Amino acid sequence: MADSSPCTAMVCRCNSNVCQLRLDFQSFDIAQPNSDERLAARAVQRTQCLDATFTATSRSGNPPVICGTNSGYHMILEADANCNRLNFDWFENAPRQWRILITQVPCNSPNKAPEGCTQYFTGIMGTVESYNFQGGTHLANQDYLNCVRTELGFCQIEWSHSPLEGDFSISADKPGGSSGDNCSLDYVGILGGFLPGNDPFNNPNNDRFCGSGLMSRTSTITSTISSIQVPFGLRFVTDLGETDDVDDLQGGFKLNYMQIPC
Repeated sequence: MADSSPCTAMVCRCNSNVCQLRLDFQSFDIAQPNSDERLAARAVQRTQCLDATFTATSRSGNPPVICGTNSGYHMILEADANCNRLNFDWFENAPRQWRILITQVPCNSPNKAPEGCTQYFTGIMGTVESYNFQGGTHLANQDYLNCVRTELGFCQIEWSHSPLEGDFSISADKPGGSSGDNCSLDYVGILGGFLPGNDPFNNPNNDRFCGSGLMSRTSTITSTISSIQVPFGLRFVTDLGETDDVDDLQGGFKLNYMQIPC
């Protein structure tokens, strides 16, 4: 943690066989995104990171700007031959605390993520959360891919969430759970999504979700969504901000995955 803004670090790969940097946020707590309704009149939309930001550079395209509470999460960067820049900015007196473990990932490592993945998970089961899910509000201007390594002997992945209120809360074009074209601004995208038990090659895609749960195009009941598309991926997209009342700001997602044997 630094005393004055900005705080910048340049991370340089130790040799040419390093392809990625993995940032593990052991501690990450900076100012939450804007939630002030009064700013709407000045065309500043809520859920944007205004009081503090973390940015990073990556060779193949920069990851999203984040803020809020992100302890326990991570971020993958493509290593740049000219070094990668990590930067915290904040306004005076904004809360700030961070501790980041940086791992240089060799090009031939089994832990190297497919290019384009902002987060990379391993294991046959696990949990993926949107940045600042712990803070209670998803962030604006997000567009990134969470990837899961396909483990040996597994050919399919299933995504689900608990029935707890708030584990899936993303702005929808209509009330309740929504999917497909009803999710145009903020959504979770499950690449090649289909309903379990159906033919993935002859089934209407269920690949875009918003509202209060994973619901198929033909149902109003929360579903498990499967995919055989590799790398297993979960995309998260949000627009410039929220115009709902403060009490209606959306929290993001907490999704569980389980890989299915071939």
